[in-house]
Amino acid sequence: MGALSCTECAAGTFSASEGATNCTSCLAGTYQPANGASTCHDCPVGMYSTVPGSGGCQDCPAGTYANSSNTITSY
Repeated sequence: MGALSCTECAAGTFSASEGATNCTSCLAGTYQPANGASTCHDCPVGMYSTVPGSGGCQDCPAGTYANSSNTITSY
C-alpha cells in the first residue's frame, strides 16, 4: 500500500527536494531548530555544534572561540 501522507522532518534534519524518501541530518557546525525544514543554518560566530543532526548550537567554552567557518580554536 502506498503512502497516504508525508511526514515532516524532525528538528536537526532537513529535506531539500520534492519527492524525498527520507530526511538528512544537519552537518556538524550547522543546526535546524524547527520541524519540516528544507535547509540547515550555520552556527553563529561564538557558537558551535560538533554532532550531526543538531537542533541548536552551544556557546564556545572559556578560552576558545568559533570563527565564521564554524571551527573551535583555543587562544
